[in-house]
Amino acid sequence: MKVEVYGSVPLDSLAVAAEDEVSRVVTDSALALLTQIRRNAATGSHKPGAPHIPGTGPGPNVATGDYRRSWAVQTGRDAAGAVVALVSTRSPQGPRLEYGFTDVDSLGRRYAQPPYPHVRPAVEQYRPRFEADMAAALARAVRRSQ
Repeated sequence: MKVEVYGSVPLDSLAVAAEDEVSRVVTDSALALLTQIRRNAATGSHKPGAPHIPGTGPGPNVATGDYRRSWAVQTGRDAAGAVVALVSTRSPQGPRLEYGFTDVDSLGRRYAQPPYPHVRPAVEQYRPRFEADMAAALARAVRRSQ
């Protein structure tokens, strides 16, 4: 069986090399993003039930550390076989902390909680590094497959 070539690079060899490199970048990037989100979600400390401490930074204060620990990374493949990573939390206060909450909750408690963005700033901060790492990974894949 003859394999199509791109320049002088066999495509099957390039595909294997690219998959290895991309997988490594996706996994490493997800872990770095997780670390940055956790850092951003911890700009000060206070006792449980106490309000945010002004002047401690833009992110939420930490009372127990449960919220920070709730963040996790899952890696795998999507339906098309592409390597994917999901950085997420199942903690119910995630959206409230990121976007704020002004309303009455299901228990009848009234909130006027300001947003403490910590996810979007981490993504925006990390995006240029991810793009550079991905470009370098693809260049390494081409070199490896030659």
